[in-house]
Amino acid sequence: MAIIDPDLPQLGRAGPDTAERSNRAVLDPALRRLIASRKKGALIDGIARLTDLEYGLGAPVISSESQS
Repeated sequence: MAIIDPDLPQLGRAGPDTAERSNRAVLDPALRRLIASRKKGALIDGIARLTDLEYGLGAPVISSESQS
């Protein structure tokens, strides 16, 4: 089990916004969202590095640069 030193005033403000009573209940979903967002970023970066994606999918691929 990890021991952390959270910013207690910030946790105090987040509690009413989340309708949670304990610091743990406030921190748990926040940490889960942080982990998910980092995984999502890594996934997008990995897809962006793929070469020959058009042939692997069997469909045309439009780059984001051509959509602007």
